[in-house]
Amino acid sequence: MDLWRAVESGTAGEVERLLAAGASVEVCNGQGSTLLILASLHGRTGIVEALLGAGANTNAVNKDGWTALHFAAFKGRAEIAQRVLGGGADREARDKNGQTPLIIASRWGRVGVLALLLSAGADKCAQNKWGNTALIVASMNGHAPAAQALLAAGADTEGTDNDGDTALICAGRNGRCEVVKLLLAAGASREARNNDGDRAIDVASHDAVVAVLEAAGRATPLKRGAAAAEGGAAAKVPKKL
Repeated sequence: MDLWRAVESGTAGEVERLLAAGASVEVCNGQGSTLLILASLHGRTGIVEALLGAGANTNAVNKDGWTALHFAAFKGRAEIAQRVLGGGADREARDKNGQTPLIIASRWGRVGVLALLLSAGADKCAQNKWGNTALIVASMNGHAPAAQALLAAGADTEGTDNDGDTALICAGRNGRCEVVKLLLAAGASREARNNDGDRAIDVASHDAVVAVLEAAGRATPLKRGAAAAEGGAAAKVPKKL
């Protein structure tokens, strides 16, 4: 069995035997992924430990700029994330879209990895190429536990993306009622406006979200009525992560 097959099949003993026999720990596949990246993707904790023990580079990247830590964040593999961080993984590594492991964990609601990264000092204000922070991506995708963890860690509720959208505006546009409630409770401004002059209530896509924003006070629906006259609330294509 070669080293690639041993990693894919999760045969830790075979991986250790092949490494001891002189197999290279830094070989890459056609996507530029190293053995450590592959082991992180598939959740092979024992193999990750063996590869780290053999000196695997924790900051090697594939063609998309993803490290083993990015994949651990994507899959929610906190145990592996802890090990690669201990092996020197860069918690602020950015892929080709400027996304850090914290942003990836927030996008997919991986609270265990998110908490680990926060405790390791990951930058809560880091932005990807669209200007999205971890809190913004958690909010737009409706991951209330992730948003709550970020807020508890002091994430900025008023940070904006490249369109001037705050986390509250993104949550409102995408109908994320529970996240809207969390953000309001954390003091997010109901009156914050994006580059188009819209507030969360102006772009809210669900009546339940509108009701929460109206009940919170002060904000009044300025543009929603005009949009409804055209057949529905003003629509804006959600930005991708």
